[in-house]
Amino acid sequence: LLIASNIYTSLEQAKIKIEKGERDYPALEAQAIEFLTQSGLKTDYFSVCNAATLEPATQTDLHLVILTAAWLSPTRLIDNIQVKIIN
Repeated sequence: LLIASNIYTSLEQAKIKIEKGERDYPALEAQAIEFLTQSGLKTDYFSVCNAATLEPATQTDLHLVILTAAWLSPTRLIDNIQVKIIN
């Protein structure tokens, strides 16, 4: 159960970094996947996307959603979190 909570932790960490001004979304995704892997999860995806289109986020997008799916043994876990960037 503790391992599964790392999915939400990874989303929250990425959200905080974005709110602090981080805009290198591929790097954030790679960091999150590494964190999840080290936690014992097998990540399907971790993506920072435009909330309206679900396309990969660009540096000019202001409403984002961070999506992830990962396997914990035979169970596939999914979660997401929204981020609104205030200029």
